[in-house]
Amino acid sequence: MIIKCIKLFFTLALLFLGQVQAQITPASVDVPGWDSREMLDFSTLPFELSIKEIKGDGSRQLALFGDPNCPYTKQAVEQLSELTDVTIHVFPAAFIGGQKSESQVQQVFCRSTNEERVAAWKSLVLQGEESEVITDCRANNGEKIRASFGQLRSSVGLYRNIAPTLIFSNDLAHPGPLPADDIEFLLDYQP
Repeated sequence: MIIKCIKLFFTLALLFLGQVQAQITPASVDVPGWDSREMLDFSTLPFELSIKEIKGDGSRQLALFGDPNCPYTKQAVEQLSELTDVTIHVFPAAFIGGQKSESQVQQVFCRSTNEERVAAWKSLVLQGEESEVITDCRANNGEKIRASFGQLRSSVGLYRNIAPTLIFSNDLAHPGPLPADDIEFLLDYQP
């Protein structure tokens, strides 16, 4: 599965690198290792489906679309844990992990409070620990998230499906994880 995630990440990056790079705005953003940028309208994300983690005063915002079984999602969550004064809207779904991820995401959404969902998500992604199974759970937010993610339109056309994807409140989007310093820069960047 890790190989599948890596192949998907690099295949999509190579396919879109040339096309996206020539159409990028804003051109002045300089994040090492970031060769493609797209603008996505942050305000149009399906926030009602997200798990919301508020850190500090929560004044800055970003969204994370990720699969609990993708090692790149784990890297992104590790880096996000270093941030302060941010609201993180997590959109967990089975982007690469198939039925295993689907079941795990369903169990995360079966938790009764947002705080329990945040704890279950982080425990699953960071430690690989699954929550106690709720047998009568019928949550299907993961399916809805995956479907809505597949319909996102960027400044250069239909957005490519890749997990993880970070989307910032300034409408910048980045496929894949970033170091915490680069995330801080993009959170504060004003195009």
